[in-house]
Amino acid sequence: DRLTPLRLEAVLEEALRDTLQDLQIGDRKMVLRRFSAGTVAPQLLAARAYDLGPNALAFDVDTSWESHLVADMHAVTAENAVGVGARVPVSVRNVRFAGTVRVVVTHLIA
Repeated sequence: DRLTPLRLEAVLEEALRDTLQDLQIGDRKMVLRRFSAGTVAPQLLAARAYDLGPNALAFDVDTSWESHLVADMHAVTAENAVGVGARVPVSVRNVRFAGTVRVVVTHLIA
């Protein structure tokens, strides 16, 4: 349970950075300053497997995660005619997730 947040942290941080980089509204943008997935691991509540044919399987995992996630960002506004803009701090903390995660494995060979 201690490895999971550490393994998720790099993937989540990269995905958030990529998303914020692609997100622009006019001349405004969001910049990630700091990210941490915390130390609380997701709880796996139940799992189911499904046969999707001769070469594929699906796994549904019911998950609950009350994270201690921290994402500190700056919302950067457009500069005006004199070259002055603003950086507005934005913070996202303690994200909660409850739902089913589906993993589909294909190209299985017997």
